[in-house]
Amino acid sequence: MKFITIFETQYSFNSRDDYKKFIQNVEATDFVFVPKAYGSANKNIQIEMLNKITSLRSNAKIWIGTPGIDSKNYTGLPSLTTMKNFIQDVYKGLRNPSAVAGVYYNQESIYGDMNYNASNNSDFNNKEIRLMHDVKNMISSIIGKNTMIWIPYYGYGTNAATIIKKVGHVADKTNLFKYVFLQPHYLFEPEKSPNNLLGVQYSVRNNRVCYRDGAPAVSSTTSGKATIGFEMEYSYKHQNEHLYQEYKNTFSSYKNQPCGFYWEDKSGSPTACEKIKDTINEFF
Repeated sequence: MKFITIFETQYSFNSRDDYKKFIQNVEATDFVFVPKAYGSANKNIQIEMLNKITSLRSNAKIWIGTPGIDSKNYTGLPSLTTMKNFIQDVYKGLRNPSAVAGVYYNQESIYGDMNYNASNNSDFNNKEIRLMHDVKNMISSIIGKNTMIWIPYYGYGTNAATIIKKVGHVADKTNLFKYVFLQPHYLFEPEKSPNNLLGVQYSVRNNRVCYRDGAPAVSSTTSGKATIGFEMEYSYKHQNEHLYQEYKNTFSSYKNQPCGFYWEDKSGSPTACEKIKDTINEFF
C-alpha cells in the first residue's frame, strides 16, 4: 500500500487542471480522505473529491475518512449513529463504491487517560478507543468489510513518551487497525521532534511501535495487531528540502513497506502540483 492524503481543506484544488494531472500521474495505489473536525466535516465535499479521483484513476483504492476527533473536541465525542450516518452517506454518494478499500479513522492521537492494566485491555477504559471498536464493528454493514487504518502522530514535545506509549497500546495490543502509519512530525517542528525519524524507523523495522531509543512501547503484542508503516511529510510551502532529505535518508530502505505521503501546498503556484507529484513519485 502506497497512499497519499487528500484533505477536505484542499477542496479548492478539485477543479484545477494541475490537480487533475497530479491525480492521474502520481504513483500512489491508495487515496486517503481526511475530513475536517467533527461538527465541520462536509460529507458532500468528500463525495465530490473521491468521485473525482475514481473518475481519473479507474484502479484507485479510496479510504472514506471519518469526521476528525482532536484535542479540542474529544471530550464530546460524536455518537456511533452520527459516525454511521456520515460514513453511510459518503458511501452511498460514490459512483464507484467498489473502489472503497476501507475507512480511515481520523484521530491523530489518544487524548484522554488510558488504564494500561485494565482487565478489558481492548479499550483500556478509554471512551475514544471504545468508539474505535464500535465503528470497526459497524462499518462492515455499510462497506462490506471492517478494514480500518490509522495515521497517528509519533510523540513530540514534553509528553512525547506518553504519546508513543498510547499509540503503541492501540497499534500492538488491539486488532482495531489493519495498518497504523506513524507521522514523524519532524518536518514541521524539528526542535520538538528530535530523533523522531529514527524512532519511526525502529517501529517499522520491528513492526511494533518503539520509543526513540528502539525499545518497544509495549512488552508483548496481540494476534491480529496492526502492521506498522510510516508517513512521509512534504510541504511545498515550507521548502525545507534539507529536512525532507532526512526523511529520504531514513526511509528509502523501507519504501517497499506500507507507507504514505502527507503533502501540502499553500503557495498557489501553478507549478506546485508538478513538483509535489515528482517528489512523491521519486520516493515511491
